[in-house]
Amino acid sequence: MIPETFFKLFHLRYLSLRNTNVKVLPRSIERLKQLEILDLKQTYITELPVEILKLENIRHLLVYSCILFVSPLQLFTSGILSEVGMLSELRRLCSLKLRKEDGRTLCSSIEKLCKLEFLNLKSLEENEILDLSYMLLPPPFLQSLYLTGHIVKLPQWIQALNSLVKIYFRWTRLTEDPLKYLQDLPNLVYLEFLANNNREGAVPHLEKMVIQRCAFLESVPNGIECLLNLKVLEFFDMPDEFITTLHPDKQGADSWKVSHIHEVCYTYWRDGCWMVHSLKEKDNNQMSGHSGAVVTRTYGRRNSL
Repeated sequence: MIPETFFKLFHLRYLSLRNTNVKVLPRSIERLKQLEILDLKQTYITELPVEILKLENIRHLLVYSCILFVSPLQLFTSGILSEVGMLSELRRLCSLKLRKEDGRTLCSSIEKLCKLEFLNLKSLEENEILDLSYMLLPPPFLQSLYLTGHIVKLPQWIQALNSLVKIYFRWTRLTEDPLKYLQDLPNLVYLEFLANNNREGAVPHLEKMVIQRCAFLESVPNGIECLLNLKVLEFFDMPDEFITTLHPDKQGADSWKVSHIHEVCYTYWRDGCWMVHSLKEKDNNQMSGHSGAVVTRTYGRRNSL
């Protein structure tokens, strides 16, 4: 139990109960009017009192648990989704296990979070549609956007996110070129897709690009040679035939497209470990005084990133 004296600390701005055995968050939490950060990670709390909505200054609400045999937190059920929009000071929002039918309510709530800077949305499973088509006015100061789920069509509102710096897409199964929505974002510097058939691209100011597990990608996407600000290009778990096109010493057809990029590397699975190989081995070897391929071994599981 949380000592009742906690709720007399009227000027408290940060409260962490992380990794405790607390099971209930008392309704008296409403007394902490100045509270900005409430950390309930890895607790046994499975419900939040409605009084949490009276914390008008709350910016970070961290609530989830990975403890086995404990009912998962049901913070973002359909009923609660509509109330999330009342947390007007919220800066970071992560909502997992979303269903297609949650889309309308979720979008309505997110539109009210005008100070939101970080948004992470994940569908219930890989085949579940993540429906974000109902949003018309996204949070204007959003800087990081993580979308994991089957997205039938990339939402047009993304092209209005002028403050967006980082985008991460997974499981999307997009069939159209996403660049027509992303190419004019003025502050975007990091774009990452993780899928089986998406074609990667970037905007003119992009500095880092990661292309992962695109089994059907046969050549380096056209236009990369024009990305003069691109500093790092990484290929992860790509087909050997694709990598061959990049090798300058093997007269790879696409080697010229990446010749201007300072760091180009690819990661592949060999003998129970990940091997990271630099395609700029000639330049790197001259700097390090070594000859031969630049390879780093990283141990882990075959299907993990």
